[in-house]
Amino acid sequence: MGQIITVFPEQPSFQQSLTLDGVQFSLRLTFYERPSQSGWYADLFDATRAPIFAGQRLSPGWGLGLGLLPEGAPTGVLFVRGPSRYERFDLGDTVQIVYYPPEEFPPEPVDPNPITVVITP
Repeated sequence: MGQIITVFPEQPSFQQSLTLDGVQFSLRLTFYERPSQSGWYADLFDATRAPIFAGQRLSPGWGLGLGLLPEGAPTGVLFVRGPSRYERFDLGDTVQIVYYPPEEFPPEPVDPNPITVVITP
């Protein structure tokens, strides 16, 4: 099911405390107007305010920090759901950040049209 993270899109930058799997974190979200990459960007800190990752763009269909495996990161995935193009006030509405513990993270989507590659000598 996942835990939907509460957000405040009326503020162009805000920070909040999160408890994920019993561990305290701090999440800062900032909206940047940029010609090619306008969007929300995330910084995640541990309980001592040490950065875990910074400047991660909220890209729907991807997990924040996914693939980086930074030390101290949550054990699950902060996944961004929504359309690939979004505006500032879509955050919390059509764009959501959902925390999935490791046992709940959705599996990779199955391609309905798989391609078979045959290599012949």
